[in-house]
Amino acid sequence: MKPHRTVLVVDDDDDIRALICAVLTRAGYRCVSVPGGIPALAAARDESPAMYVLDVRMPDMHGHEVCRRIKADDRLSAPVLMVSAEAADSDVAAGFAAGCDAFMPKPFRSRELLDRLDQLTPVAA
Repeated sequence: MKPHRTVLVVDDDDDIRALICAVLTRAGYRCVSVPGGIPALAAARDESPAMYVLDVRMPDMHGHEVCRRIKADDRLSAPVLMVSAEAADSDVAAGFAAGCDAFMPKPFRSRELLDRLDQLTPVAA
């Protein structure tokens, strides 16, 4: 396992969370996954992840709000990769306005996910 490469994966879709965690685990990351924004904030406090993979549309708390809260708290702040099926220019801009460090549209390829996280690694290291 890569040192302190815990990624908190936040998505309300069980299948997407399982897929992302499978890809990350094979690549040497430690994956922690939760189904929404409220449990994400609790897990962030407990796990101190090095990075986040964060869905945008979730029923309990919008991903933009989760991102803002993560970035506002020095104890939780780490690079955020937002993923969303809604990837119009305005959606991407809203993600960056909320504080995300990278944005990736769904569906995505496994290699693309790993490349994006590797790009964020220097920020997280």
